[in-house]
Amino acid sequence: MTDDLRQSIAAALAREDAHNCGYDHGFVDKYGIDPETDGIIDAVLNAVQPELDELQENACVLRALRRHRDTAEAEVKRLTERADRVRSLHPYNEDAGYCDLCSNHGDITWPCATVKALDGPDETAEEA
Repeated sequence: MTDDLRQSIAAALAREDAHNCGYDHGFVDKYGIDPETDGIIDAVLNAVQPELDELQENACVLRALRRHRDTAEAEVKRLTERADRVRSLHPYNEDAGYCDLCSNHGDITWPCATVKALDGPDETAEEA
């Protein structure tokens, strides 16, 4: 990256030199040709290199975080689909007022224990 950046800076200096009302600072458009241009480029890189290193490290961290996020989102989707399949096995019988599946095993309440477990703890019960 640094060599490409050196070449880009050299080209930018040469362009700036050409746009400066014809005043020629003597910059060349390639790194490694002119010691004065190279010295300025090296000074610029020395000044910005810590920030470039930090940006590169942050980019690596960001990529890792995105991979973890994607993995977590896929796991949430998988678990949600699994819970939905289980929930579909425990339908509410509107006529009778209880879970169709669990009523066959003696549990005639609604929501049944399975649906309660899928829904998680009742936050209002914890507050009481």
